[in-house]
Amino acid sequence: MSLWLTAGFRGGAGGDWGQRMASEYFTGAVNNNDITIYLHEVGHTFGLDDFYDWTPTGQCCFIMKAGSSPVITTFDAWMLRDWWRHLKSRYGL
Repeated sequence: MSLWLTAGFRGGAGGDWGQRMASEYFTGAVNNNDITIYLHEVGHTFGLDDFYDWTPTGQCCFIMKAGSSPVITTFDAWMLRDWWRHLKSRYGL
């Protein structure tokens, strides 16, 4: 897992290798309670998908729907819990 800070990088990227984002954004937000782009990209590290082209029924704002929430929400926690449920049963954890 790595944090790849890149000067002038737009947006963010994340996967099983870590997260990438603009060094200016990250260092400017390091004292904030929530670093929104970082949190979103960490979601990808845990296998959560982007929600750009659809929204689950009854949900409007959550960290994995980029730009809709600046913080991790209860819905994000439920998505992670569902990810763990599938991983656990698949590998007998």
